[in-house]
Amino acid sequence: MLDDDHLAEKPTIYNLYVAQNTVNLNIQELWRTSKRRLKYAMPRISTVVVFRATFALVLFILMGQILLFALTRCKGLGDDELNSKNHERQAEIPTEKLSSLMEKIRLLNLDVKNLKQENNALSGVIRDLTARNKDISKRLKRLKNAEKFTIAQELSREKSRKAKGEFLKGQPLRTEFEVVPFDGVAFNAIYQIYHGLSGNPAERPHGHKGKDYLEVMKFAVDALKNYEGRNMEITARDLVDGVMRVDRIIGSQYDFYFRSTNNKVFHRVKIERPFGPLNLAGSIETVDTNNELINLILPLSGRLDKFKAFLDNFVDVCVRWDRSVFLTVVFFGQAGKEELETMMENVSKAENFTDYKLIFSNETFSRGYGLQQGATSWEKGNVLMFFCDVDVLFTSQFLDRCRFYSTPGVKLYYPVVFSLYNPTIVYGGSPPPNQNQFRINRDTGYWRDFGYGMTCQYRNDFIKIGGFDLSIKGWGMEDVKLYRSYLASDLVVIRAADRGIFHTWHPKYCSRNLTQSQFLSCIKSKVKSEASHSQLGLLAFGGKIFDEKETNWIGQLKASKKNKITEGKKSATTSQ
Repeated sequence: MLDDDHLAEKPTIYNLYVAQNTVNLNIQELWRTSKRRLKYAMPRISTVVVFRATFALVLFILMGQILLFALTRCKGLGDDELNSKNHERQAEIPTEKLSSLMEKIRLLNLDVKNLKQENNALSGVIRDLTARNKDISKRLKRLKNAEKFTIAQELSREKSRKAKGEFLKGQPLRTEFEVVPFDGVAFNAIYQIYHGLSGNPAERPHGHKGKDYLEVMKFAVDALKNYEGRNMEITARDLVDGVMRVDRIIGSQYDFYFRSTNNKVFHRVKIERPFGPLNLAGSIETVDTNNELINLILPLSGRLDKFKAFLDNFVDVCVRWDRSVFLTVVFFGQAGKEELETMMENVSKAENFTDYKLIFSNETFSRGYGLQQGATSWEKGNVLMFFCDVDVLFTSQFLDRCRFYSTPGVKLYYPVVFSLYNPTIVYGGSPPPNQNQFRINRDTGYWRDFGYGMTCQYRNDFIKIGGFDLSIKGWGMEDVKLYRSYLASDLVVIRAADRGIFHTWHPKYCSRNLTQSQFLSCIKSKVKSEASHSQLGLLAFGGKIFDEKETNWIGQLKASKKNKITEGKKSATTSQ
């Protein structure tokens, strides 16, 4: 086999053909030359010469053919060798590429394996971080709650320090009948407790009351405008809430709260008229109600249908709007316990609300005992407490007043609740939803001035006063005794009509097992809560209201008594 260098030295086929053509041309040229010479010199050329020339020519042609054959043969052998070399090289090239590709695939598989291991490791890290994040979120929530309680304590101490010179403070009183209640005040209305049968529980300021109101309002606004040289832009419409009263010994007192640029910070203006010119009672104060927590305590026994309506109102006002109210429910008995827990869990999940506590008791229901349990179960300092009932609905403005008129060690708030009449009577058998019944006039309800169950006070003051008298069983009187205890103390009791808290109507049963005072209080509440004076009159007269004859009420009462006795005898005979 020839090597590459030898092949490189061999002439190409093209060159061989060129050489052959050149030889042929030379032969043809020699032949033509010979013919010309023979033509012009034929006589002088001998036969020997012609023979020799012909022989040389044939020999030359033969040698050229042999040389051409040899060169062609060698070129064929060289091409075969070259083709085999090329085939070998082409066979080697795919093998090398395949090896390279296999190596790349192996490296890629290693990379995939490493990435899977890294992915598993990162997944573990993510799971750990998620668990830590949940734990941190829970801790952060607990810290926020703790901070909320701490801030509430600081605010209560600050309020107590500022209010040591409370101008509404008077002499200790012996009974609830000595209290001079305040009238509630809004921008364009006065909510008066004692309005008589012809008056209205809510009136526009007019007459002598209107003149007094406008004069005091102008005085308060002028004082605020010059407050600390700020030249504040404020009008009477910025009044958020106020109370006022006329004490026959002291004179007139006014306590107004005006809004500021912060919806949780208010300006308090205290004014008095001691039967003379108006004076500022101390300096103007700025009251910050941010983060001041209220612990709403609710005793409950059954009545979960009513509790659902209460809970709906609580979510709207306290959870979604105010966001600084803690709910403590003291539940008596086992019936309905699981349903109560389910209701609270649903609210907790839906509203992300966890500021509540359920306390269960197997004791016989006692409102005083339930409120006492709720108050003493609180372990996070001196909190503002609101004692409430399941039949009571309220607005967010009431919560502001609960904070306004309660200061630890100084004063507490006893709102006069507006009690709604039986909606079936008021609205002719088609009562609207509860939210649409919050209207204050003589036909929809009355100021429940004999009720002392709803109250806002601080826990330390409640504990210091001795709490409820737990020896009282059944309905009523425990709240009256607590109220009398506060009146006899050094604390200021703010008793005022509140337009933001309503007692909804419900059927009332007065048991004969109650004491005489409890039974009379129950009957009084039942009669007053049914309908207005005119509505009860229409019900009593019925169709006879158009009769000219005077109604014989005595005869009707006697007849009614006889019917009851007869029915009692019939039922006794039937049972035998």
